[in-house]
Amino acid sequence: REYMSSIGHIFKRGYNPPIHWNVIYNLGWKKYSLKEIEKEAKLARDMGCESIYLDPCWNTIEGGEVWDEGRFGSLKGFVRRMENRYNLKVALHTMGNVGPNWVPDNSFSRVNREYPGCFRKDSKGKPYNGLDGCWAICQGSSEWKKEKLKRLKKLIEDGVKFLMFDFCLFDNDLEDYRSCWDDSHGHNVPLTKIE
Repeated sequence: REYMSSIGHIFKRGYNPPIHWNVIYNLGWKKYSLKEIEKEAKLARDMGCESIYLDPCWNTIEGGEVWDEGRFGSLKGFVRRMENRYNLKVALHTMGNVGPNWVPDNSFSRVNREYPGCFRKDSKGKPYNGLDGCWAICQGSSEWKKEKLKRLKKLIEDGVKFLMFDFCLFDNDLEDYRSCWDDSHGHNVPLTKIE
C-alpha cells in the first residue's frame, strides 16, 4: 500500500465507487446482445445498484478495449441509455492480455493487429499463448502502454465511470506468461517484474 501511495495510486477524499451489477453471473462469459444487457439493467435498477458492470465481451476483441459499436451502437449513446432508462452508470472490465480461444480467428496474426508488436515473446521470438488461449501482452512495451492509455481515455471520455483491470499479473499459475525477451519494446531483456 505504501508503495502504491508513493507513486500516486490513491483514492480521492470521499471516493465512493458505485454498487455494480455484474452481467457475467447471468449471461456468462460470451458475446452478449443489447437486449440481454437491457434485461440485466432492469434487474440492476430493481436491486438498487448504481452501475451496470460489463464483464468480458463488451469489446470488439477481449483485451482490445474498443467498444463494439456493431452490437451496441455508440458508447456515448449506450451510456445515455443506461442513465436515462435505468439510472445506471456504466462500468467495464479490461484485460492485460488479448483474445481468448473462443474469439473467432484467435490466431496470433489476428490479435497482433490489435496491438502490433506488443506481445511477450520468449528468447526464440515466439509469442506466449496461455490460459484459454489468451495472448500475453508485454506490459513493458512502450507502444502498448501508449495505445492502451489512448483507448482507456476514450472510454472515459465517452462516459464510462469505472474500469476494472484484470489479468495484469506478471507471472502466475493461471496465466503462465513468462518474461519477455523482445528488445524492441524498450525494456530490459528479459523484462523484469519491477518494470
